[in-house]
Amino acid sequence: MPKKYYTNTNFRILDKSVTDCQRTNYYNYFKEQIAQFGTEVKYYVYNFQLSAHDTIYGEQPTAQYKSPIEIIMYVDLDESSTFLSQFGIQGDNDLTAFIAVSSFYTTLSTDNDNRPEPRAGDVIQLSEYGEDRPGERGGKMFEITQRLDQEISQINPLLGHYVWLLRAKRLDYTFQ
Repeated sequence: MPKKYYTNTNFRILDKSVTDCQRTNYYNYFKEQIAQFGTEVKYYVYNFQLSAHDTIYGEQPTAQYKSPIEIIMYVDLDESSTFLSQFGIQGDNDLTAFIAVSSFYTTLSTDNDNRPEPRAGDVIQLSEYGEDRPGERGGKMFEITQRLDQEISQINPLLGHYVWLLRAKRLDYTFQ
């Protein structure tokens, strides 16, 4: 490994070569927080194949969701987000979820070489939160719109990569 030369010889807190133990502590902290304060969800993987989609519409009408996988995520649910559109004020639900990278790999991996990642289009159902809703409605379903592994103010203390931050909106069927 080439030697690093700095103009300033002081200790740098964000030098990754000396903060391995501290980053391990943060990683274990995130995993513990998700395990303690997380909720069980059903995770549906969208089986979209780029080679099979319609290039004009950007859709794959025959794509299906795989069977749900139960996993623990820390969920921040905003059930009162509103926005103004051409049709007036509309209410929507937004979801922000956190999941440890290793937990996702362990739960969704089929072999050691396969490293699945959350993708836009996958669906999260709040199964544990919605299991006792009146009329047996079940949990709300959300479609992932964004996956972040780098968001330094929330999930990357000491420049480590511990969790995925998933943003999702209430599932609205496209009727493909």
